[in-house]
Amino acid sequence: MRGCGGKRQIGIDHERYGEIEPGAAREGEQRSEQNVSAFEHSKQQRKREGEVASLSGEVLAAIREVQAFGSEDLYLEKMIPRARHIEFQMLADQYGNVLHLGERECSIQRRFQKILEEAPASSISAERRQSVGTMLERILAEVGYTNAGTVEFLMDQEGHLYFIEMNTRIQVEHPVTEMVTGIDLVKSQILLAAGARLSEIAQGPVAVRGHSIECRILAENPVSFAPSTGKVSAFHVPGGTGVRVDSACYEECVIDSYYDSLIGKLIVHGRNRAEAISRMQRALEMFIVEGVKTTLPLHQNIVAEPDFIEGNYHVGFLERYLPRSAPKPNASPATEMDMPSPPDSAASPIETPTSQRS
Repeated sequence: MRGCGGKRQIGIDHERYGEIEPGAAREGEQRSEQNVSAFEHSKQQRKREGEVASLSGEVLAAIREVQAFGSEDLYLEKMIPRARHIEFQMLADQYGNVLHLGERECSIQRRFQKILEEAPASSISAERRQSVGTMLERILAEVGYTNAGTVEFLMDQEGHLYFIEMNTRIQVEHPVTEMVTGIDLVKSQILLAAGARLSEIAQGPVAVRGHSIECRILAENPVSFAPSTGKVSAFHVPGGTGVRVDSACYEECVIDSYYDSLIGKLIVHGRNRAEAISRMQRALEMFIVEGVKTTLPLHQNIVAEPDFIEGNYHVGFLERYLPRSAPKPNASPATEMDMPSPPDSAASPIETPTSQRS
């Protein structure tokens, strides 16, 4: 067999084999083509087996991890880089009425746990808020949902929303929605559970007024996030216009290892986002907690970051800074964790699910 012009041809030694009938020649050519085809198939198969072998180690490791749950099934989801965490607050009564109260942005996270939230999201327009909120009202009415709830999404860089989950309860970050809507969500949840009509609580559409930010003050090392326990020797909360503190902490109280590290929530409200950020910066400077380490220095640095001020951040925001950050000796709380600026970072329907725990 020899190659000619890129095509396979059969070379026949007529002196040795004599004349061959055309049909026999065609049959021999077909057998030769089949052999070549089988060779190529075998080559491709070996390549695929090599690719599978390189992946098998990772797959087997994942299977071993999930065996503890009694199943070896794997669920693959779409990866969404530089995602933003957006969630919509919902209220629904027992009579088929549903109302959305706008969205919150919760993209500042550590270990997939929120530590700073704001409402409304700077990345969501008023038109988008209304269209998504109206759609969620229709969906929840269709399934017969009742009471307060939060529908959570990831948003990619093109603005597509990917459903994560629905939390059928009050969220830690509910105060920012209360501040921009004037609706008491805890009271509303109790009233709805008692059978009240939604019209007794709020009339839609609900207007979003100003901007609100919440910082979760945690009893943790502000760099490593290691828990910090002990007795609180001093506790002073900030005050003033547009400042709210939700906390059960007090001077001489003991922070132990048996409960969540959240010791307080600092919430501010302003006429716009810039004013809310300014009030949060001032309030964090006034907030004093001594005796245990807290995330106050971390929050001071976050709200002073140009990227945060410009609304240019995503769920990986903290990971870009913390590995390069270290407390400066004898530094004031406001500069204890100076973080370098990162490199510049580079209206659509809801898409298929993905996972990003919140």
